[in-house]
Amino acid sequence: RDFCLSRGLGDVYKRQPQTSAYVMYQFLDEESNLTPYMTGTYLGKKKVFNIGAGFQYQSNAMWRNSYINTRDTILEQMFNYAIDAYYDAPIGTKGMAISAYVTAMHLGYGKNYIRNQGVMNPADGVLAGTATINGTGNAFPMMGTGNIVAGQVGLLLPKNILGEKNGQLQPYVMVLHGNFDRLQQGMFQYDAGLNWYISGYRSKLTLNYQNRPIFSSTDLKESDRKSMVVLQFQIAI
Repeated sequence: RDFCLSRGLGDVYKRQPQTSAYVMYQFLDEESNLTPYMTGTYLGKKKVFNIGAGFQYQSNAMWRNSYINTRDTILEQMFNYAIDAYYDAPIGTKGMAISAYVTAMHLGYGKNYIRNQGVMNPADGVLAGTATINGTGNAFPMMGTGNIVAGQVGLLLPKNILGEKNGQLQPYVMVLHGNFDRLQQGMFQYDAGLNWYISGYRSKLTLNYQNRPIFSSTDLKESDRKSMVVLQFQIAI
């Protein structure tokens, strides 16, 4: 049954350590692990195939009010775990390459936890005449207690399309499916876009199209879908 605490969170919450670990086996060329972030593509310079698994745990990391007595506070653990695989390899002799990543994860943030996320947006409006759980702007339920499966693949096109000195193009697609306890229907997010590597990793222009779901706050099912187009320029210093 629910374990309810009437006292404050301070003396319980602050003493809980968070533990995490990630292990990976690299079958082909080795990737650097000097930073916690791995590259998304080696632009045909390496042949990589990795499989990994990891977890994140913290007791009493989350809290919510009791359904029986809203003055009582229930503390719950956070326990996330996942497996993933990454493949990146050159194709042929004209500078082409394929990059692919897939992951399956379980997120445990406590009973019916859900979180909306969205890119930075100057707009703060809501959909007229509708009651949604998405909130304002272009946010949608991207995280929550439940299971997620995501995959993305990109194809680096030959160098001679733009000329040897003008960089390379990389079309890509991405799909994310979330089966969250809070929602009555699965969440699907779709992305497709084009990277222009102007000068390798040093400068990149990306045009991305995203299609996202809108969930009704009455039955917690998908009631509509909206789209977004983003153009971004990245510089590595």
